[in-house]
Amino acid sequence: YDAEGCIGCKGCFNVCPAGAIHSDDSVDGETGERKLRVHLEECIYCGQCEKYCTTGEGIKLSKRFDLSFTGEEGPTSEVSKDLLICEACGEVIGSKDHVLWLYRKLGSLAYSNPGIFLAYLDNLGLVHRDRLNERPSHRPDRVRILCPECRRVLTVIEEGKT
Repeated sequence: YDAEGCIGCKGCFNVCPAGAIHSDDSVDGETGERKLRVHLEECIYCGQCEKYCTTGEGIKLSKRFDLSFTGEEGPTSEVSKDLLICEACGEVIGSKDHVLWLYRKLGSLAYSNPGIFLAYLDNLGLVHRDRLNERPSHRPDRVRILCPECRRVLTVIEEGKT
């Protein structure tokens, strides 16, 4: 794994035919962490992870290898990413780096998605959550980072009730 190139999207995890890539999301209230780990003793070196990497830079096969290791676990390569958590239900939306990568790729279109835009502003330190409730608003729930399901419920179902 390349920590700078990897966005924690789990694309490599989803395409690994040998199941050599393991993913573990740990959530503690409003924060979370995703660990992606390649167990090299399980890897069949097919190259699918590198081929289907979203950024093309997150994971790379190497000609350098070392088969000697100690301990119960064999040689591994690991990366950790911070998670973005839904403010309504507490479910994992994705990794923060993945959402920020989407923001950069979408350009001006990112402004049409409140979740992506708010995650970008939060990353810049421009979102002051304690001040969001100070201003009177008839829809303060719109200015929140929400998973697609909570955003759908808010937009489709709640809008239909008014």
